[in-house]
Amino acid sequence: MIKSAAVSFLGGLLLYSAGVGVASIIEGRSEEPIHFSPELAEGVRVERILVLFTSSSCSISRSDEFVALFHEGFERFMGEAQDSDSAVRTVGVAFDQSPDIGIAHLKGLARFDEIVVGNGWLNVMGGMLGERHSAALPVTPLVLIFERDVTVSEALIGSTGLRLVASYEGMLEIGHWMNP
Repeated sequence: MIKSAAVSFLGGLLLYSAGVGVASIIEGRSEEPIHFSPELAEGVRVERILVLFTSSSCSISRSDEFVALFHEGFERFMGEAQDSDSAVRTVGVAFDQSPDIGIAHLKGLARFDEIVVGNGWLNVMGGMLGERHSAALPVTPLVLIFERDVTVSEALIGSTGLRLVASYEGMLEIGHWMNP
């Protein structure tokens, strides 16, 4: 059991390191997480996660009005998480066939901690996350807000499953998120 947990932890660490390395190459930035605050310290901490589902082929997702609205919502989310002393993670999912186009589209919207791009609507990870937690797919733009508990100790870094806190489908609902 302990050996299995250690192998899982090391495997996860290697995948995480590889992912950070790829993100660093793509973004041309340091390997430090963008928004995860406060620093990883031993204990249990709530992490708030914002996931944006979008596509460069979605006229709403490309509109200046949506971009401004999302920026405002993104900053509000960050402020609320900071006020509650929660760690933060932001994820951008672009349902574009080309990873390069998806990355460029997401870069124009925000600086995400994690990105999921490529393979259009058949994107495996984006589809798994969206289908499990929202009846709205395939709709863009879509914002899902999650929470999870992150546990850090000498022996492991782990987390509970995602708890869906809120779902905002399309420009109108995202607008209501901004102006409750």
